[in-house]
Amino acid sequence: MAFIYELPNKVEIAEVFLNHEEELLNIIPNEFVLSMDHMKKDIQPIHATTLSASLNRFKNVKKAELLIGKQFPAEHPLLSNGEEFLSEVKDIFEKLLPVYTLSFKYM
Repeated sequence: MAFIYELPNKVEIAEVFLNHEEELLNIIPNEFVLSMDHMKKDIQPIHATTLSASLNRFKNVKKAELLIGKQFPAEHPLLSNGEEFLSEVKDIFEKLLPVYTLSFKYM
């Protein structure tokens, strides 16, 4: 899931996320990762420290992005099985849907 820097109401969404950090930590599975820039391969595990710092950066830095997802190494066996991979992608979407829904609480 990507919240890009051009996102309207980016600051308000970041504030909602900051006010619901504990909920986000409960929603987002431990094996998911964070990234702050879709152009870089820099990722971080999701835990209270990285989430808080990432959310604050997303709120305060104009060009900051917030990307949340699951990363698969190129050799992961799931990537060679189309049906299993699609099933996993659907599962990821379902797990992240509450985060997406939470992003609308600023309205």
